[in-house]
Parts: sequence; C-alpha cells; structure tokens
Amino acid sequence: MSRVAHPAGPRHGDVLPADHPPAAPEDLNELHEEIWPRGARRSGGVLTLGGVDVRDLAAEFGTPLYVCDEQDVRSRCREYLEAFGPDGRVFYAAKAFCSRAVLRWVSEEGLGVDVCTGGELEVALSAGVPPEQITMHGNNKTQDELARAVAAGVGHIVADSFEEIARLAYLTEDAPVRPKILVRVTTGVEAHTHEFMATAHDDQKFGFSLASGAADEAVGEVLAADDLLDALRRVVDAASKVDSWPGRVNSGLAAFLHYVASEPALARTCIVEALSAGPAAVERYERSIQAFVPLFRMGRKVSPHGEELPGTLEETIIGGIFWIIYQRIIMGQAEQIEELLPELVEFSLTPYLGAEAAKRAASEQPSAASG
Repeated sequence: MSRVAHPAGPRHGDVLPADHPPAAPEDLNELHEEIWPRGARRSGGVLTLGGVDVRDLAAEFGTPLYVCDEQDVRSRCREYLEAFGPDGRVFYAAKAFCSRAVLRWVSEEGLGVDVCTGGELEVALSAGVPPEQITMHGNNKTQDELARAVAAGVGHIVADSFEEIARLAYLTEDAPVRPKILVRVTTGVEAHTHEFMATAHDDQKFGFSLASGAADEAVGEVLAADDLLDALRRVVDAASKVDSWPGRVNSGLAAFLHYVASEPALARTCIVEALSAGPAAVERYERSIQAFVPLFRMGRKVSPHGEELPGTLEETIIGGIFWIIYQRIIMGQAEQIEELLPELVEFSLTPYLGAEAAKRAASEQPSAASG
C-alpha cells in the first residue's frame, strides 16, 4: 500500500492515511447517529426506526427496502440551516435520493433543491418545490433541459461550460423571469478520495479552472452575454451619423472592432460559442449579422454596378467579416483585432466601388472609433 497522494487525491483503495486503521468502536452494536437515523433503536435484537419495527416494514413492503425517517431528515435540515446562519443558503442534492416526499420535506424546512437533470427538475416541481428554491446544476445540460429550467423560473442555473453560457444568453433573452447564473469553479483543492470521484482538481472535465483563468473568463462572459445586439445597434447608429457611405462603413466597422477588442468575453460568447449553442443561439447570432445588412446595402445606391450586384452580397461580406473575427478570437487575438480595420474596410467596399476607390476610402481615419 502506498501513502503517497495521487494528484487528484489519495485513493482510498491503495493510499492509506497516516492514522490507518481507525480504532474499532467501543460498542460494535451501537447505532451511531452519524450513520443511523436518530430515531433508530435496537432492543432485544430488534431494530426499530422512528418507533416502527423493521420486521413489520419488511412484511408490509417487502425487501430490499429503503426507509427514511421523516423526523430525522427534517431535524438535520434545521441543524444545517442553523449552522450556516440567516445569511447562508443550504441546498439538498436531489441525486442523493430523488423522492418527491424527501424533496417536499427539505423544501418545507427551508432548504433549496439542487437538481442536475431534466428528470430531477420535474420531480422537484411535481413535489411542490418553489421554482425559485431550485438550482439547476450538472454538466453537459441539453438545450431542452436549460429551456425547461428557464421556463420554470428556477432560481439559479450553474454554468459548466462556455457553450452553456452562450445557450443561456439566448434562452433568457425574452424570459419573463431570468435566473441567476452561477459558474462552476474548479479550485485546485486536493480532495482525499478516489481519483475517479475527485472533482475539485484542475485536470478534470467539470467546470472552469481558477488557476488557468478560465473561471474569470467565464464570469466575464456571463456578465457580458446580453449585450451584443445592443452593441450592434449602437454601432449602426454611430455609423449613420457620418455623411458619406464609405465613411459610414469605415466608422461602423471601427466601432464594432473596438467593441470586440475591449470586450473579448462578450465576443467569445456571442460570436464563437453561439455557433455550438443550439438553434436558438444560432438564430440570435444570425439576427446579429442582419443588423449590419442595411449599412452595407446603402452601397448599392453609390455603386455604378448597384443593379447588377448579387442579392446575397451583403450577407456574404458580413459573414466573411464575422468569420475573420471568429478566427482571431479562437486564436486569442481579440485584443489586436482593431489592426484589421483597413483590410476589412477595403474588402467590404471593393465590390461596390472598385479596388482603387475602396483602397483610398480604407486609408482614411474613421470618424468615430468607439461607437
């Protein structure tokens, strides 16, 4: 047996603590309350739970049988609340035992309920747990599970990935009640358990690492996730104040690139993660792109070839710009993206004005760089 800790925590099967083995209890027949319900008693070789003979329970319900003592559960709930005080929140993990009766007991005693699947959410709701007392946890939550949680009005949703943050940004856009978003953080703390059960260390699949900076980035995305459409509207509004159409394109792109560079978390959520966040997210992403279409379509009025230009030209130009921005973001170059302004302006104007006129317009300073 080794006494050297595994990076994920000592494995209880082959890594032993310094005080192993623990001393045997003084009374091997003792029903210790840390293990047994407080109402458990043994008398004359007969076990009773809450005053009920387990033989009677077996006779009535058969075996194997899982028995809970309601008063024991309720008393422990009250003790947890008392221990954490009036400013603390205590949640029961439904995965421990997802029974409507148990969820109703803990809810009535003032605990919240932590669910990690759509099925657990439905059990909690059917048990009468107030939605605002429910936290939707778990990794790899489906689009339908997140949509149901938002529609039900749960109090908190714990984001476990950047994709979930993007999904939630779109799902909550028109929600009458918006849940509070928490971020699952891996703290790098060594947990003394089996390596396959440990979930606090950095090298694992759940949550966002503090050490790598992913947790900070995730929080930034949550805080910024609502803002892309408003940002685009501000960009278009700013561009519309410039007299010439080439100047409007130059100023509009300058304002948009400035926003992406100054809000990299927003850009990642709304431009990168949105594409893998489900139909609702993609639909909103496409609406974001459409916000630029009127700005570019004005070029048909000043172009000598306006009537001959393809009908999908504007969508093609905007899609190309977004794709270039997408590539820079995933390469970690969002903060330098403003350097691309002259090339993107020239690229955008060339189909309308021709190469030489587009190059000249691209070389001019934009009238507004911040939107």
